[in-house]
Amino acid sequence: MKNEELIEVLGELTQRMEESDLLGSGKARLVRTVHELQVDFASLDVPKRFDEVYRSLISKGRKLLTYYRVDADSKELQDKTKYYVGYLHAAYGDFTGQVKNIQPFYRLFLLCSILFMILSPMYLTPIFSIIFIIPIALAMKGVKQRIRSGYWLAMLIVPVSIMTAVMWVRNGVYVLGNFSQAVAQNMESSGMGQTFSTVLTVACPILGSVLMVLSILLLIQGYKVRKLFV
Repeated sequence: MKNEELIEVLGELTQRMEESDLLGSGKARLVRTVHELQVDFASLDVPKRFDEVYRSLISKGRKLLTYYRVDADSKELQDKTKYYVGYLHAAYGDFTGQVKNIQPFYRLFLLCSILFMILSPMYLTPIFSIIFIIPIALAMKGVKQRIRSGYWLAMLIVPVSIMTAVMWVRNGVYVLGNFSQAVAQNMESSGMGQTFSTVLTVACPILGSVLMVLSILLLIQGYKVRKLFV
């Protein structure tokens, strides 16, 4: 399916944006982004199964054009333009099949969240971990629905996961040189037997290393899919 109608809307939008004085300091970047999207869509045949999304792009674009008036509210105009640009990026991801990258991102997020919830209470207190239950749940829902706030909530797990992982990697370095003392300390703090304490002493630093790798992968994958959320 050809895109002449959408290209025409984006061309007119670019012209209106260039003529407007209401887009603030981000005007040049927004104009450049819309122009780049216009070029991208011009070289793309939209699959017929996305006809509804394509029509929505045209409808939303025409509606946005009506807001480009001399008496328009500057902040409202900027917000609506940024939202439409985000919608264009997400739709382009649909049309080109990039949306499949969200699934690996979601899986990495879940794995990081699980390991974070397991490992963080031992260093950062259980309360700190409990605080993240609601953001993690909201992120799960938001990522599935491709909502931008869900994406940012998912990315919030990266810094705290890296922080937790670093603590356990450092603990692993200590364990390598002081294994017997580390086991004894775990026996004393947990009140469990030697076998359980030994497993805990070995497993947690290993899981911490895994969490570090997964957090870095999540950061990379998150960067790749950042434009697929609205």
